[in-house]
Amino acid sequence: MNLPSSNPTESKFGRSAPGMVALAIMAASPFMPLLLAVLPAPLAYARLRYGVGNFAVAASVCAALALAGGGSVGLFAVVAALVICGNALGVSMSAGEPDDRTLLRGTLIPALSVGAVLAVYFLANGVDPWAIAAKDMDASVSRAVGMYKRLGMSQADIDAALPTVKLWMRVMTDGLVAVAFYTMTATCVMSHALLRRYAVKAGLVKARAEGEGLANWVAPDHAVWGVIIPGFLMIPDVHVLRVAAGNVLAVFALVYLFQGIGIVSYLIGRLKMPRGFRILLWAMVLLQPYLFLTMWAVGLFDTWVDFRKLRKKPDSRDARKA
Repeated sequence: MNLPSSNPTESKFGRSAPGMVALAIMAASPFMPLLLAVLPAPLAYARLRYGVGNFAVAASVCAALALAGGGSVGLFAVVAALVICGNALGVSMSAGEPDDRTLLRGTLIPALSVGAVLAVYFLANGVDPWAIAAKDMDASVSRAVGMYKRLGMSQADIDAALPTVKLWMRVMTDGLVAVAFYTMTATCVMSHALLRRYAVKAGLVKARAEGEGLANWVAPDHAVWGVIIPGFLMIPDVHVLRVAAGNVLAVFALVYLFQGIGIVSYLIGRLKMPRGFRILLWAMVLLQPYLFLTMWAVGLFDTWVDFRKLRKKPDSRDARKA
């Protein structure tokens, strides 16, 4: 007699014919993460051009695919977040809202709604998502160690690398909320960039006016408290408080990373750098984490220094809405 699993989050992938088919498709497609990452773009286009009815059909197809995967809670939550993100992008763009507000809605609405539902689900079933994440990461490290051994890596080299790996594992586990928010933000930004480019060509939305865009975007001044207050809350040696404050700080740090990227874009435009040099520069930024930290610091200090002198202009308030 087979007893039901005590873990309510266990995936039922492979227990049914549809589940096996969905698993085979996902395993056979190395582009599946990329396809999921840009899923909100076609959903938002359906909402933007064809209205609520066609968007509902497209969303239902996505939900059916998630259910065909065997009812995995994680997969269904991901698809639900992407569907909500697509609807938020479509609604905001059809209303003619500026890009920063559109991206904010597209990120916050799915993150908060799906996050709240998952929190209720985990609490009701007595499941600790952080424990699950730690267990999955331990399994990933074990598989990686086995692979390196088969490739001929010495045990001494593996032992030397493990402390750093375990440190990153702890950071990723403690920052689970921030990691989920970062992933949702990256997905929203990619989908919005793809959708807006096509929607402008199709005449569905207006092109940006001169002076709009990330290069002239300024974060609200009061957002800096989202970095300062959690920073002070991380000083006491209380693990729960540090984890909660660290997640909040990481989320607000993303705002100033975008502001730092905007400053770099502004400088590139002012210097009129060749296209090839721009591509090389951004490739270096993507490959070098320290440059990300530098841009975050530049974006944060721009609150006081105002590198682009946008706050001193009479129309700076309009520039912030770009």
